[in-house]
Formats: sequence, structure tokens, C-alpha cells
Amino acid sequence: MPPETGITKEQLKSMLFIHPEECIDCGACESVCPVTAIFPEASVPEQWQEYIKLNYAAFGIKK
Repeated sequence: MPPETGITKEQLKSMLFIHPEECIDCGACESVCPVTAIFPEASVPEQWQEYIKLNYAAFGIKK
């Protein structure tokens, strides 16, 4: 986990991740996300940009 995110291990346990190399951008997951936290990468709100690196890191991919 990138240290600059400020996300705790406890918070990390409750997070779900989308594999960035397997996602086909179909949007099927967006409507079922209970916290409206799924966006196409180019549309991630500024305040959530840190989560892009975290998502890649969850799969061992450097961004």
C-alpha cells in the first residue's frame, strides 16, 4: 500500500478492488456499488485520486 494514502490497515480490510488490467470498462459494477465509488479512471474525482495508485498496488501493478 502506498504510504502517502493515509489509509489504515483496518480501512484497507473493508475495501474492494477492481483489477485494472482485467476491467473491460463495461460499467456493470458502477450501479451496484453501495457507496458510489466506482468511476472510469479518467473520471475519478480529485479527492479520490490517491485510490487509483492504491487499486493498482493491490494487484502488484505500478502506476
